[in-house]
Amino acid sequence: FLYARGWPMTAVFLRGLAYAVLLSTGTEFTQLFSHQRFPSVQDVLMNVLGAAGGMAIVRVSEGTRVGTMKRR
Repeated sequence: FLYARGWPMTAVFLRGLAYAVLLSTGTEFTQLFSHQRFPSVQDVLMNVLGAAGGMAIVRVSEGTRVGTMKRR
C-alpha cells in the first residue's frame, strides 16, 4: 500500500520492520501475564526475520500476479 503511494522502498521496508518489532514485542509482553507462556527475545528476533523475509519475497516477486501467468 505504501509503496504504491510513491514511498521509497527503503522507507516501506523499515516501516514494515518497525511494525513487526512492535507487534512481536507486544505479543511477547502479554505473555508476562500468562502462567503457561514465557516471553523470549529469540521469538521477537525470529518474528522480525520472518517479516523481513516475507517482505523480501514480495519485493522479488513483484509484478507476478496470478492472473498474468501464461498457460501452457
